[in-house]
Amino acid sequence: MKYFDVIPRVCVAKHVLLVGAVLVPCLQSVLALDPGRRITQYIQTAWNSSDGLPQNSVHAIAQTSDGYVWFGTEEGLARFDGVQFTLYARRQWPRLASDYVQTLLAGPDGSLWIGTDSGLIYMAPETAKGSTAEPILTTFTTANGLASDSVLSLCRDRDGTIWVGTTEGRRRGLPRPACVASAPHLRRPG
Repeated sequence: MKYFDVIPRVCVAKHVLLVGAVLVPCLQSVLALDPGRRITQYIQTAWNSSDGLPQNSVHAIAQTSDGYVWFGTEEGLARFDGVQFTLYARRQWPRLASDYVQTLLAGPDGSLWIGTDSGLIYMAPETAKGSTAEPILTTFTTANGLASDSVLSLCRDRDGTIWVGTTEGRRRGLPRPACVASAPHLRRPG
């Protein structure tokens, strides 16, 4: 008798898994924009310096795992929570290498890599989430192994290695202008 009590539960579980396996891939298309609609048919909002951005030329955008959206401009970094901007600039945080942010890369742990015209900055997850009074920042420059202090691009490969593209020369045998260095191989400031 116990055997028959188990069979219906197993069958129900199999059906639930089957339905889930069919529906989950469909959810992605439900969440995507309809390619048949014009962009003007969607609600659009534009933000600029009058809304709290430090400057209107946005060079980089990244979203950290906690949901914040970060904007890199020529006059600082801004964190957007969906309602308001919080400014991160040298006048508040003198340890920032520069206000001129050229590229951003969000880390899976909530950290943020910030490429500026004066070096690469690693912002610890606690700082990115706003849970520390004093910012936890590490700056990398040519003294730490970058080929140039002007960081133009950041990328994470499948292995989790962060690649840094700068304006200078060759690095690791890659052709110009993609001077590339692996962040784990940079020397810690000391």
